[in-house]
Amino acid sequence: MTAGGWVLMIAAWVTILGVTVWCLARVLGAGGHEEFDNPEPPVPPTG
Repeated sequence: MTAGGWVLMIAAWVTILGVTVWCLARVLGAGGHEEFDNPEPPVPPTG
């Protein structure tokens, strides 16, 4: 395989794995990632 072929294959794998990991993180960590549900930053308590 040529160097260009290796680069394309690695890039494809990185993309597939990245999307898979991101989707799994969104599904499994939906309850622990409030930043996805609340775009605005949390207000620190003043009392």
